[in-house]
Amino acid sequence: MGVITIQPGQAVPVYECRPVVFRTPAEMGEGDIRHIDWERYEAAALTDTVTGLTVREATEVRACWSSEWVYVLFTCRDAHVVSNFQHRDDPLYEQDVVELFIDEVKAGTEYIELEVSPHNVVFDARIWNDGHRSITASDVSWDMEGLETAVKHDADGGWTCEIRIPTHHFLALPCSGRSWNVNFYRIDEDPQGPVNSRHGVRRERSITTFRPDSANWCSSISCGRAGGDNTPIQYGSGCCF
Repeated sequence: MGVITIQPGQAVPVYECRPVVFRTPAEMGEGDIRHIDWERYEAAALTDTVTGLTVREATEVRACWSSEWVYVLFTCRDAHVVSNFQHRDDPLYEQDVVELFIDEVKAGTEYIELEVSPHNVVFDARIWNDGHRSITASDVSWDMEGLETAVKHDADGGWTCEIRIPTHHFLALPCSGRSWNVNFYRIDEDPQGPVNSRHGVRRERSITTFRPDSANWCSSISCGRAGGDNTPIQYGSGCCF
């Protein structure tokens, strides 16, 4: 899908979420995360939330689904990991983190927020707002039962995070033609930024998203289906996962 820049009046981008395909035992490499054949799926590049431009530490997102799970993979370049939190529902958004927001009913007033740190610490909550970006209530005590996450680091300064979401948490199971409002985010601390007076180090934050504008919901995920040649079929326009 590449870098996406949205101009006023343009429809929100649609990420086609195709059915999951697992690698065969012969294709599995040592350390493969969950053995999903992620190379089959379109990679959506996250861009700066304000400018829509690419950033130094790139992030890509892929997604797929089954009747039981929705799978999301973040692939992050990161030469400087800042991640000190150790407990579930710590304020992970204050340091390096990937984030996923899901609004199943597409009303813009209630959504699920999932965050995972580079050390596989999880933040999950239900959020309510007034539809105009102001949060009116939140339930951080809520835990997504059955949520599974896996983080893997490589030797080249990168990490991947796979999020496996049980579909029984939603009002309706994923199926061909269904869509939800979503947003993908990454927060990345940069040691080359302005001086942080508390710690005496240079640090700024890079915040990237799937759609760089002021809307709460930046993108659509449409559940496609595989044809005989595993070619996805897209349903509808302007739908949001």
